[in-house]
Amino acid sequence: MFTNFNSRIASVYDEQFKRHGARPEASFWFSGLRQQTRFEIITNEIRRLDPDRSVSVCDLGCGYGAYAEYLNYKTTPKISSYLGLDVSAAVIKFCKSKYDYPWAKFETANKSKNNMDYTVMSGTFNYAVTSDVEKWEVHLFKNLSHCFGKTIRAMIFNLQVSDGPSMIGEKNIYHADPKMIAEFCRKTFGNCKVIKSPLLKRDVTFLVEQN
Repeated sequence: MFTNFNSRIASVYDEQFKRHGARPEASFWFSGLRQQTRFEIITNEIRRLDPDRSVSVCDLGCGYGAYAEYLNYKTTPKISSYLGLDVSAAVIKFCKSKYDYPWAKFETANKSKNNMDYTVMSGTFNYAVTSDVEKWEVHLFKNLSHCFGKTIRAMIFNLQVSDGPSMIGEKNIYHADPKMIAEFCRKTFGNCKVIKSPLLKRDVTFLVEQN
């Protein structure tokens, strides 16, 4: 099932990138401002946890490299290395041709083989390639568990959220039950910080630190 999901995800995002190019719409974001706000939340948490130390970051579902470009303009946190991963070969090809940051590299992959200080996933699981919410959440939890096992400091991810049970809504966008996600993280990983922003309605960021 998971291999099939990844191949379907790759196909969808390849097509989105061909249609929209290096724009938020290629990653199913509604606007650049919302995308930047999510990046700011993630980066503020890394900065809070590691204000002085250089850190490594794995960006799972990096898309066309928007977060790498965002980090390039920041003096903090200090990035020792960045690994952008995506199942879409089209976006990875674009990233390799556009970004020549000495601290960054990009690979076509659905999971990290390396241990990194931080694993971030911004919008990675918003678009569901199935209408079966239970199967999509099995896919989500399997990926979160793998990512946490490769994370040294903290795993940070955001999701669209619902007011009730999880659902897959219009245009196949997954809306999670935030309480259920937090409970899963606390039960499986031991802790979970839930971060909300007034600028991002129906959007929640989850921070899971290693003990």
